[in-house]
Amino acid sequence: MSKLKLMTKKEKKEHIWYYYKYHIIFGILALMFVGVLIKDTINTKNYLYNITVITSVESQEKLDDFQGELTEYILGEKDGKDQIGVDKYNPSLNSESQYELSPTENEAFMVRFGSSAIDLILIKKNMFDGLVSNDAMLNLNDIDGFNIEDYENKGYEKIDNYGIDISSSKKLKEIGLDTNDLVLCVSSNSEHSQYTLDLIKYILN
Repeated sequence: MSKLKLMTKKEKKEHIWYYYKYHIIFGILALMFVGVLIKDTINTKNYLYNITVITSVESQEKLDDFQGELTEYILGEKDGKDQIGVDKYNPSLNSESQYELSPTENEAFMVRFGSSAIDLILIKKNMFDGLVSNDAMLNLNDIDGFNIEDYENKGYEKIDNYGIDISSSKKLKEIGLDTNDLVLCVSSNSEHSQYTLDLIKYILN
């Protein structure tokens, strides 16, 4: 310490850097790392419910706007930390004119579905049929307060009690979804049923 007192400012800086440069570098890196963690924590969204769209979408921007509308409708604000999530997968027609996902997307979808990360699904009819045959869909009669008869005059039709034909949905057409042969259904292992009825009503109205 007495040695430092005899040094000029320049010599002190050189002395400190020479002996403590690694401490200084590691300290700066640690501060940067903590800053990134804090930023990520602040910006991380908490998705309370998931809607998965399995059809072609005209515009990701319109789909993002739709996600914001759903969030605001259910939670009161669209820019908060809590959100209604909307994911999409892009099916294509196979040689038998049936819609299917690529192996990669199908695997990703099944992993999320099996982990209860998917609640409500907008899906092509032939793919819906496959899920129903595996008891993967919720019987819509089990949703308290829901009655498809309330929406039949708008062109909707219940399919085998497990899905609703939403091909005629003006709302979904406006946001650029291909509604041809599109079915709304609910995952049988959904863990967020408190939002299901309100979201179905919003989409069908």
